[in-house]
Parts: sequence; structure tokens; C-alpha cells
Amino acid sequence: MSTHNNIFSNALSPHNFLLMICFSVVPLFCFSCSIKNNTQSAGEQTKFELTSKWDTTRILENPHKGWYHHYYDNGHLNYKGKSVDIEAMPGLDILFIRLAWSYFEPTEGNYDWHYIDDLVNEYAAKGLRFGFAFTCKETDGNGTPPPVGYATPKWIFDLGAKGKLVDCWGTKVMEPDYGDPIFLEKLKNFHKAVAQRYQDKPWLAFVQMASYGSWGEGHNWPASDTVYDNLIIKKHIDIYKQAYTNKKAKICISDDVYNKSANKLDIKNYAEANDFFWTDHSVNVEYYVNEIPATFSVAAPELFLNTYKNRPTQIELEHYGMTLKNGKWTVPEGTKNGAALVRGAVNLTHPTWLGFHGDIKTFYADNPAFCKEMANKVGYWYFVEYAEMPTNATIGTNQKITIKWVNKGVAPAYHQYQLKFKFSNGGGAGYFTIPNSNNTVIQNDSVLIQTYDIQLPANLNAGVNEIKIKLTDDLDTKRDVELGLSSTIKDSEGYYKIGEIMIEQP
Repeated sequence: MSTHNNIFSNALSPHNFLLMICFSVVPLFCFSCSIKNNTQSAGEQTKFELTSKWDTTRILENPHKGWYHHYYDNGHLNYKGKSVDIEAMPGLDILFIRLAWSYFEPTEGNYDWHYIDDLVNEYAAKGLRFGFAFTCKETDGNGTPPPVGYATPKWIFDLGAKGKLVDCWGTKVMEPDYGDPIFLEKLKNFHKAVAQRYQDKPWLAFVQMASYGSWGEGHNWPASDTVYDNLIIKKHIDIYKQAYTNKKAKICISDDVYNKSANKLDIKNYAEANDFFWTDHSVNVEYYVNEIPATFSVAAPELFLNTYKNRPTQIELEHYGMTLKNGKWTVPEGTKNGAALVRGAVNLTHPTWLGFHGDIKTFYADNPAFCKEMANKVGYWYFVEYAEMPTNATIGTNQKITIKWVNKGVAPAYHQYQLKFKFSNGGGAGYFTIPNSNNTVIQNDSVLIQTYDIQLPANLNAGVNEIKIKLTDDLDTKRDVELGLSSTIKDSEGYYKIGEIMIEQP
């Protein structure tokens, strides 16, 4: 078996360290046994510096990271961006559907999926993915279809489930008893139906546990402000965990489920033990900006610092129109207020996704540079500093190629990508794949020096061959992972040139 060694160092750590890890690599080519010795002894090495080829301005449209947009929010009227504006938004990965449960199950067992299916039919083929939040309490009449105020379907209360009409800014809305057994049974049945229909779809990025609290955020403000027992909150966590059994269907939970609970540590431990990841929906909200400026309006940074190294995190900005109105964001680019705070929140929470409420066309038109900056910065952002390889080699032999990777993003990647090598000379080309590149080891603002054992393909042309690489996601999105290298060294197959090697006949 071939092996490759990894030297990982975290540039931000107060104590530098070296970590040696070995991985098995399965060669993709078999060669004739007539070659008695296919291992060439180490000879002269050539190091190709690639920092001069870095491009930190090009927007990398990469899988499993970027912006998400509230397509539906606080009801079916907001915000519904137009196709031309959605496709123009740089780094947009996810359309977020946050609607009340009653939209999807108007009568028991009879489902209306068109709010999801219509968007999927239009945008999934264009590479966008989707997130769901089915809320059980909204705060105004726009939150649900008639009768006004029932985010949890009215038929559930007609069956005897407990709840109370509460006043939200002059509008009466129904707040369910979140521990009522009828409510919990029907909630469980609904999420089983959602999971059966959608959890295996490749475009589903995450589902938010949105069954508890106003807007699904884990608090009951405005209105009763009731804090429910942790045992009831855990029942909601269990419903989601038991419904969404596909590991690809990630489940997120609002930080306010933790912040507003009677026993915060208990909820934190339970959510994380069930593999949920955290989301904060209060970044740039006026109250938090004023009250906790030291943490850039992030109420519970400890949740993100404890988890981002092994699971995604996400943060969400205040409604854009509201931040403009109260002066917490200024146009253009948030230069006076807003942008610096969000950068601080991003550096603190290490999000894989950054979300916003508002008209997508206006948001991008007001802040084009900021949108592009965050598209690259959130999640992973890979560069190659140098590549080192033999100056000369023989066809069919095993050779070592060393690459120094740099991650300039605020988080690691949580998906294993495949590293592919291409050797080309004139019209001929040979390929070799490292199925486990171990890219997930590269933490934020860190480097990874990785040496690969490559068996030179038998079909190479003798002479100078260009060595090219690309990362690709063959296991999930079927997309290439763009690198922060100049497009001038990228070929039509998406491979980046990292050096040259003289190939000789055996």
C-alpha cells in the first residue's frame, strides 16, 4: 500500500507542534509484472513556489460553504428574490425556507410541498442547495395562512392540544404548549414525512430545529416569554434526531435554546451529543450590538469555539431593512457601521455559512465588495504555497510529491474531498487520484504539508510533463473545489498547474 505523510501546524496556536499521520492510498492503475523494480530511488528535487500565482480577489464558488438567503421568511411574502438576482449573488450556497408548519400540513396527513418543490425545480440544477425551518410559533398574521396567527396548524388544537393566544405587537397569535403530548405526536409525524420525502436529496444542506420558540429560535419573546423545562426541549431534539437519520441531513439549533434554558450546560451537552450544530440569529441586532459589543453581538461565543473544529457553525444577520433604519448598517459596504462588527463575529464564531434577511438585489447592490469578501472568507479557503517533486522520473515508478496547503478561511472543511493529479505532455495525459486527501485536517488560518506517493501512469509521453492538481467532491455535490490560484494556470478540466517533471521511458 502507498502512504502519504502529513505535517500539520496551526499558525494561530500559541504552541507550535508537528503531527505525523499516515494514510492508505489505493492506486488507480495496475502495471505489468515485467517491470522488476518500479520504485525509483530519490534523486534531485525541484520546488515550485506558487505564492506569485495566488488570487485572493477571485470569488470561489465552492461546495458546503458560503452565503445563505432567506427566500421565505416570516411568511410566504418575504423575501422571494428574483432568479436573476439570486444567480448574481456571489458565493450563494443555500436558499433558506423558513415557514410555519401550517403551510405544509393544512389538514392532518395532507401535505402541501409546493413551497419547497417549486424552488428545488428551479434552482437545484443551478447548484444551489436548501435549508429548512418549520416554525411552530410566529409573531404576526403574515406568519401563517388563514386563520391568522396559527403557525402550528389549528387542527392540532381542535384535537385537544393545549396552547394559548398571546399578544404580539397588537396581533393575537397561538403559542402552543410545547410539551403537550398531542402536539408532540403530530410534530413527530410531520417531521417523519419531511424526512421521508427530502432527507436523502443531495441538495438538502441542513434542517433547523425550529419547533420550539418564536420563529423557531428557542425563546418565547415577544409574548409570554415562558421558559420550558429542559426535558421538554430534549423531546424536541429527539424528534429531529429520530426523523433525520441520514448523516448528510445536518441539524442545527439556535443558540437561544441554550441561552434561554433553565440549565444551559445540560442543553449544550445534549444537543452536541446528538451531533447538532449551532446557529446564532442575532448578529447585528440593535439590542445585542448595544449590550455586548465586546463579542460583536454574539451572545454565546463559547458554543462556537467548542464545536467549530469538528462541525459547521452558522450565523445570521439582522433584517437588512431594520439595520439600515436603526443605523447599525450604513451604505455603502457597511463602512461606518456594520461591516467591522460582522467581520468580528465571523472571526469569533468561525461560520461555514453566513445568512441574511432582506431583498437580495438591494443587499448585493449596496455591499458588493463585502458580499465577495465574505463569500471567500467563511468556511474553508484553500491555497497552495509550494509543490516539490522529482526533477526526473521514469514512467511506472512510484514518486513522492509534496504540497504545502494553506487555509485562509475561518473554518475547516467538514467533507472529505478527493485530490486528483494530471500529468500532461502535448495531447497525452495520465491521471492519478488520492481518494483521502485529508483536507479536513487543515484548520482555519493554518497550513498542511502533505507528501503523496504517486504511481506515474503507464500511458505518459516521455519528455517534460506538466503536473496539475484539483480537489473535487465526488462523494456529495459532484463539484470541483476551486483553489485560490490564478485562473491563468487552470486548464479546461479544472486542473491547476503546480510544476513540471522530466519523464523518461523505463
